[in-house]
Amino acid sequence: MPKGGARPGAGRPKKPIAEKLLDGNPGKKPITVLKFENELQNLPLPPSYLDIASQEGDDTLPKASEIYNALAYYIDRAGCTSFVSPALIEGFAYLWRSFLECEYVNKKHGRIVKGKRSPYVQMSIDYAKAAHQFYAQIWSIISQNSTAKFEGKNDFIEMLTNRGF
Repeated sequence: MPKGGARPGAGRPKKPIAEKLLDGNPGKKPITVLKFENELQNLPLPPSYLDIASQEGDDTLPKASEIYNALAYYIDRAGCTSFVSPALIEGFAYLWRSFLECEYVNKKHGRIVKGKRSPYVQMSIDYAKAAHQFYAQIWSIISQNSTAKFEGKNDFIEMLTNRGF
């Protein structure tokens, strides 16, 4: 069975637009910027079903809609609201909230229960990996299409740093 051919993500990565603009577009090729016809004027609102799945952690953990709003605001500040699908933001918010719930249960009951490893340990790892995949897609879109410079503190990055609790 042949294994050759192009693979997704293989090869030299594209240079972000911001770097091309700083370098003065050395290749002199026209810079391509994604444009969508129906650009959103406001931040996308989180869907109502996002907070239904949250069970553990009560008010200790941020709600999935809060995570959604923080990420949507972060994307909007980067000027990439129209490039990122709301489904990506929803997926990240749900997975990150699930990860935080597993970590909350691990912290509350311990990682070892009755001499065995808690099942929440592996679930926490799985949710973190899945959330990272969603965030990697979002960051790829932002880094390749954003011309805005990030300065100061950001609530979303602070939330990721503090793990939400």
